[in-house]
Amino acid sequence: MTAAVPPSQDLPTPDHPNAIRIRQAKECVVPGKDIDPMFAVQAPDMIAHIPGTSLIAGEWRSRDALAAAVRSLGALAGGTLYLTANVVATDDFAINVQRLTGRREDGRSLNTVLTEVWRMQDGVCVEIWDHFQDLDAWDAFWR
Repeated sequence: MTAAVPPSQDLPTPDHPNAIRIRQAKECVVPGKDIDPMFAVQAPDMIAHIPGTSLIAGEWRSRDALAAAVRSLGALAGGTLYLTANVVATDDFAINVQRLTGRREDGRSLNTVLTEVWRMQDGVCVEIWDHFQDLDAWDAFWR
């Protein structure tokens, strides 16, 4: 007989306030909607680590710099970039696994999974690490 293990408050859950906050912020990332709410959950001095060679690759050292880069990608995608967010969180970290799909005017298409690790502090994101299932496909879409 196996003893039941009591649930730990340290395990990430989808109903943690940080998970709910991030999921709600990600809901604005659809064509025609203002994406500003997505950045409201990020600290002004947050850091984002984005791998690869795409236009957004690199280390971004402020919410405003990251927001400008993300907006430029949205313009290149011509309003066809979609995502679905699946978020679990604790007080300190959130994990978002999302499918990204899009099609550019020149016919290039994107269909990949992005896993984001968000480091949280007092309910706001202070650091993000992106991990792409197919980094080559992500980079090729934005060339």
